[in-house]
Amino acid sequence: MLAACACHAQYRTWEMRERQAEQQNYLKAVQAAEKQMQAQAKAQTNAQAAAAAQAEKDRIAKLPPTDPWRVMDGAEVAAGGAGWFRFWGKVQNATEEGLLINGTYSRGKQSNQVNFVLIRFPQTRAAGDTFAYEKSWWAKDDGATTFGGVTYHRLDYGEVRPLTDEEKAARTKALEDKRAELMATTIAYYQKRAQDGDSDAQLRLGEIYRDGEGVAKDPAKARDYLAQSAAQGNKDAQKELDALP
Repeated sequence: MLAACACHAQYRTWEMRERQAEQQNYLKAVQAAEKQMQAQAKAQTNAQAAAAAQAEKDRIAKLPPTDPWRVMDGAEVAAGGAGWFRFWGKVQNATEEGLLINGTYSRGKQSNQVNFVLIRFPQTRAAGDTFAYEKSWWAKDDGATTFGGVTYHRLDYGEVRPLTDEEKAARTKALEDKRAELMATTIAYYQKRAQDGDSDAQLRLGEIYRDGEGVAKDPAKARDYLAQSAAQGNKDAQKELDALP
């Protein structure tokens, strides 16, 4: 009888250990699956962010040059042609000789991140001022120069020729057409993401149709997209949904 009880106790102990091991293995499998899902979600988010960043770079790269017409050596030329570089950076020093800039001048695959000198820029700039990357600044290659006793590469902004009224109108239309094209691409992207259940895309579409960004205002569509996003727990969408008339 005692032997039978001992065997039964041993069996119960073994059974409990097996169950504990099974539970631990199950928890490990669940945790591994959760980590994998989180990694996949993070990778997808990173890919989307990278795609958005690249799209923004492509958009900026296609912007027409600021001050598109310049006078060089007595001849009127279009900025951005052969020998021209797009540039951006921070002014380190400003003198009558020009502007010493720490930044980048670039064209196609050629990109130079250095100090360089810009001459004949028509606006007053001081040390600490910046030429923003988001703007389309262009200047022509002008060899080398000495600035403060140091040799630097030099870019010549040229003499700016003001646009005629016809050119201003054409440029405005070109910019509006480009904005419309980009907005259409953006909306198509958000619509695809929204169909896949992306609450942020649904929120953004709700805002677009509410405000009429690149599309006619459509309160019904705005409410529908915001409601879809809010239903997934998006608090911003819920706030905007509550604020609708």
